[in-house]
Amino acid sequence: MSCLASRTTLLVLFLLLSRGALQNQARELRCQCVKVISHGISTALIASVDFIPEGPHCIRPEVILTRKDGKQFCLNTTMPWVQRVIQRFSKRSNL
Repeated sequence: MSCLASRTTLLVLFLLLSRGALQNQARELRCQCVKVISHGISTALIASVDFIPEGPHCIRPEVILTRKDGKQFCLNTTMPWVQRVIQRFSKRSNL
């Protein structure tokens, strides 16, 4: 392989890798939840609950629920049942 071809290959590889890294950074700098649900989900189906506080990435707190089947849902944080789920799962993680 010629020197020019190997340099071109390295440049293309570098550009592809840096593009992926920039996309991940952009994803972390914005709200994760575009759409939220308000209906209840049985606690027996919940695998984990992630609470992301408001900050420079997003002006509102976000709650991401993961069911045991792997599906994820963003929850409406103003709903009383969501507050109970947050409390229940935060107690479990503190033990």
